[in-house]
Amino acid sequence: MHTLPVINIALADDHMLILEGLANLIHDLDSHFNVCIQAAGGKELLDKISDADIRPDICLIDIHMPGMDGYETMQEVSRRWPGIKVITLSIDIDDYAILRSLKCGARSYLSKNVHPNVVKEAILEVYNNEYYFSDLILKKFPKMTRKNIKDHTKKMLTDSQVKFLQLCCTNMTYEEIAIEMHLSRRTIEKYCSKLKDIYGIHSRVGLVKYALYTGIGVINTAIFVKISNTK
Repeated sequence: MHTLPVINIALADDHMLILEGLANLIHDLDSHFNVCIQAAGGKELLDKISDADIRPDICLIDIHMPGMDGYETMQEVSRRWPGIKVITLSIDIDDYAILRSLKCGARSYLSKNVHPNVVKEAILEVYNNEYYFSDLILKKFPKMTRKNIKDHTKKMLTDSQVKFLQLCCTNMTYEEIAIEMHLSRRTIEKYCSKLKDIYGIHSRVGLVKYALYTGIGVINTAIFVKISNTK
């Protein structure tokens, strides 16, 4: 008689109620699911995987975590342990978050509002077939397949554009942003114009709202401290 394998699962989310609730949910979804690691942040997840006798087959990782965010965590898990497959589980449902997650090594992207059965389906599909294209992904990118993921992620914002949006969320002027990024004022104006065109936004306030909505506007501590010390 064929025995189904145990799928070991690690969870990373900085909200303890969600972390505990998700662990209980996954245990109830399938008797072959085993939550072997629970971590309240990216660094804790990496440390626990390093120390684990049995490493997870799959990691479910939130994006918004203090310190090491989900993107950096996914990238590190994929780099250090290529055999561990990552699924993003987040409240964000925008194009940028999905594409950046996939670029950082995620094999699927799920909204935290999905039905529990979708979580089960995603875990099994990623474990057995590498990728799971959720309804959310296919709604945003209907032509995406495992063969053209890189073609899609090439279209996402560059690191410089992301940093520009982050700095737009401060009280810095465009001139000060140009100095901070070691770019000309003209280049900054081009960034601003291009991003407005891409997203149909007409003002800096609109850019800030977009950045905050997507999570891009969450500036890391090092940038914040640097900016604060220059004032």
